[in-house]
Parts: sequence; structure tokens; C-alpha cells
Amino acid sequence: MLAVDDEPKIRDIARACLEADGFTVTEEPDGPVGLRAAREQNPRPVVLHITLPGGQLADRDALPARAWTAR
Repeated sequence: MLAVDDEPKIRDIARACLEADGFTVTEEPDGPVGLRAAREQNPRPVVLHITLPGGQLADRDALPARAWTAR
């Protein structure tokens, strides 16, 4: 599973919850790096904060099974 969020605390919480449910979690700190990781690793699913700074998430529709989060 891939968790992408610009806030370390949010990634820590996501990792803890997901690992408690048996998932292996990879974290990325921003949209461009997260999208690159998603293309390279092909994780299923992706948990992505859709309002990440940078506005470079136009390709997010190409991601596999995903959950998008927002504030």
C-alpha cells in the first residue's frame, strides 16, 4: 500500500492503522514523488491526499484502486 501526504503525522497515523490491519506500507511526502512511486511500485491500493501542495496530481486518475482523502 502507498500512503501519500505532505504531513508526517498523517503518514504516521496512516502507517500505524494500515500496518495493524496487516498491510505493508510505503510512504511518500508529496504528489509528484507519490505518483512516481505508484507507477514504479504499482501498489494496491493508494491512499492519497488530493489537496497536496504543488498541484501536480493531474495523473491521479491513472492510479490503481485508490482512496483519496481531503480535509
